[in-house]
Amino acid sequence: MAGDNREDDRRVLGAALRELRRRVGITQKEMTEREGLDDTYVSRVEHGRIDVKWTTLVRFVEVLNVDLHQLADEVNRQREERP
Repeated sequence: MAGDNREDDRRVLGAALRELRRRVGITQKEMTEREGLDDTYVSRVEHGRIDVKWTTLVRFVEVLNVDLHQLADEVNRQREERP
């Protein structure tokens, strides 16, 4: 089902962002403070509960000091690990 694929895509992207954030050593709180976001926003993104706009995704990778290639690599790795 198309809806299931979108939900899975959100979860995979969220897991990839969470892993990159952890590698960099930034907490969810630090992410929200650096981006001026609501305290629960990063958590909702990382758990795949909401879609992320392109501009927000770019802001995330900038805060994490990674590039889109690294994010894409992590998305692929997360996808491979999913059952």
